[in-house]
Amino acid sequence: MNLNHRTLLFFCADQLQAHAWSNGYLLHLQDFTHDALGHQQFAKFLVQHSQPILILVDVIEEDFRHEHLPRLNRRHRAAFSHRKLEQYYPHTIFRQSQWTRHTRDGRSEHALLLSALNQPAKLTPWLEILRAHHHPLIAIQSVPHLGAELIKSLSKSHLLLLSWNRTSGLRQSFYIDGQLHVSRLIPLTGNLTFSEAINVEMPRMLHYLSSQNLPPAGINLQVTIICHAEDQASLKLSLTAMPELPFEFLDLQSLGSALPTKKTYLDSDATPLFLQTLASQALRQHYAPAHHTRIYRLWKMRLTMLIASGFLLLLSATGMAYQFLQARAAQQSATKLDTQSIALTQKASALKLLFPANVVPGDDMQKAVLMSQQLSQISPAPLTVLAGLSHLLEDYPRIKLRSLSWKNAAASATLPQGSTHLITLEGELLDFADDYRATLNYLTDFQQALSANGYRINAQSPPIDVSASGQLSDIIFAQRSTKFTLELSWGEP
Repeated sequence: MNLNHRTLLFFCADQLQAHAWSNGYLLHLQDFTHDALGHQQFAKFLVQHSQPILILVDVIEEDFRHEHLPRLNRRHRAAFSHRKLEQYYPHTIFRQSQWTRHTRDGRSEHALLLSALNQPAKLTPWLEILRAHHHPLIAIQSVPHLGAELIKSLSKSHLLLLSWNRTSGLRQSFYIDGQLHVSRLIPLTGNLTFSEAINVEMPRMLHYLSSQNLPPAGINLQVTIICHAEDQASLKLSLTAMPELPFEFLDLQSLGSALPTKKTYLDSDATPLFLQTLASQALRQHYAPAHHTRIYRLWKMRLTMLIASGFLLLLSATGMAYQFLQARAAQQSATKLDTQSIALTQKASALKLLFPANVVPGDDMQKAVLMSQQLSQISPAPLTVLAGLSHLLEDYPRIKLRSLSWKNAAASATLPQGSTHLITLEGELLDFADDYRATLNYLTDFQQALSANGYRINAQSPPIDVSASGQLSDIIFAQRSTKFTLELSWGEP
């Protein structure tokens, strides 16, 4: 089934007309009479035409009722409309209700329009044939209800709409603020023309509206006639007898151009216009009971599921394509990494070939590293022991270092407690001439600096013997060079 293709049925008192609607084109197919022969022909027709069906009804037996009540919530409105439909139309299943909201006497209230097809005997056999052939029925709607769609662009509060259908007759529908209020169908008999029928039936309709106090006093009634452009001249001449009424003509071709249709209208027959309006509208309310539209709802659900399945299939295919591209990119990356790994392995092999043949075994290198770590923990490196002494010698430039030796705790048994190294420093004091006091003071400052940097002075051999048994000698000062020896001990802080 194609959503752009429909079979449109026009139901009137004398016959059932079948039309094909496809992409804006309307084609008359076949007529069926309301008898057994017509039913048989319709059953054969359905075998060849499987498109969903819309039914347009234009009969005298359509009835309208109105109720006004204060504003209600949705649940109460549904219960009230169901109760009123059962009250007014208990003998027909073809009924509907429409709620509107408006203001009357300064109060906001709800208005309920109840309508029904009072004699369903002619329509029911056609619907049973549809059900027997499992043919989808979309909706059933009437000409007066569709007329509200045609006058939406007209800003008239009280409007009387006249239209002519060749097989059903003259339709007169009265609308208040765009909402259907009452409608009347007049079958045309004999050779009565469209304009003649309007002249005859217009006074009767006006008399009926006047008996219902419509429109209210002070409000003008607008009469709108749907017709072909060629009939407007004759209609204007025939309507001169009622100059007090304002008339307006709606051209059939102009109305049809506003719809998605490609129909050319040859006369004032409005049946094709209403059929195409029915085909182009999404109907929220209509006469078809739920059990008659069940097949169409199932078909629509199936179509929705097919569309959803197609979307999921497309989504799955997109996901699979994305995963395939990701896997391909990952494979290319893995190939590139394998190539790089092979190149690095080859470079490593080439570097190994450049190493000497007597390479130390790995176990021996590990043992050497462990031994070096143990030695560094047992005894600090010479730089740690002698760094402070080296800095002090730079601060005392008149002391010349002649020799320096050191021993750790394992090699010397005379170290004081807490010391780890024994250092023997032999030096010489330069450029003091005969000033022995300055010589001794300079050496004393050096010793104090050693003590301040963590060195302990264990023993010394001074350059001048200042003890009680010592003697001054001119030879010592004549040499202008004074030698001394210091024995130092050092321990980690």
